[in-house]
Amino acid sequence: MTTEDVLKEYRKRLSIRETARELDISEGTVRKCLITHGEIETAMTRRIGALLQEDVRRRRFAGFWASRPPA
Repeated sequence: MTTEDVLKEYRKRLSIRETARELDISEGTVRKCLITHGEIETAMTRRIGALLQEDVRRRRFAGFWASRPPA
């Protein structure tokens, strides 16, 4: 079974529990596949995404100042 199989089954059922039962895998495995492929978001994944974006902005800002000649 592939993650695509999990996604296909989830899209039919729109239920993590029912998908897990149908595929005989744990709900956690289904959830992990869905989060990994961006099919669902949780408060935690939204927070992680925000932190990653913040880090990217900080690195760009730091790179900008590092590349400027001294005054």
